[in-house]
Amino acid sequence: MVDLVKLILAQIPLFVGNFLSLFTAPKAFVRERNQSGEDNLSKSLTFLGISFALTMILTAPLMPMKSESVQFVVTRGVYTLITVILGAVAVWLAWLCVGGRPEFARLLITYFYQSGILTVLSFIVIILCPLGLAKALDPEMYPKLADLFINPSFHHKEFSDFITQAARDDPFGRHNLVYWAYILMQCLGTLATLAWMFAFWGAYRELSGVSRVRSFWASVLLYFLFFPIFGISWLLFKATS
Repeated sequence: MVDLVKLILAQIPLFVGNFLSLFTAPKAFVRERNQSGEDNLSKSLTFLGISFALTMILTAPLMPMKSESVQFVVTRGVYTLITVILGAVAVWLAWLCVGGRPEFARLLITYFYQSGILTVLSFIVIILCPLGLAKALDPEMYPKLADLFINPSFHHKEFSDFITQAARDDPFGRHNLVYWAYILMQCLGTLATLAWMFAFWGAYRELSGVSRVRSFWASVLLYFLFFPIFGISWLLFKATS
């Protein structure tokens, strides 16, 4: 883990510059870097890899000690890579269905960069900031919220029972107010992430060479294509947890 941290720190200056450029001008950034070629593919995959590694480092304090291992990081890395490739295939199929002809290699490079941004951005604004708020305002509830992230489930009984009881005891008590502030921050973070994804979508339209109307229908198709992707990803996540 120490060697991994040192390697990432050495790449941070270049990564930060690329991250800011990609975040502020996504279409211009990928237009210069998504030409087919092993070098461009390697750079985009490195960007994704560093993004993933940073989230692993930031996540480490939340994880049980047994999870802080090379095996855990490698397993989650493989899971992330498989999920990203499946997502890229879904995006490619969506554009093909509306008459676009994006070259898969260039689309994959583009998707690696997008996934790298989303890995860090969604972690910070949807997970880290809301959890930080909860830890500062309600230390008693914070471990239960953190466990929701560590052990995601469609129904987390322990936390459900806790927040239900808190609402019964005092609807305007600290637990309830902090919980709704947590949810609000997650919603705002999700909206911010979706806004950036909307801005990035134009990069795929440039690759596909289709109209805005077809671009809209491609996004609708992608919405439905992501249902099976989500199902496969969930099974993979549970298998690697």
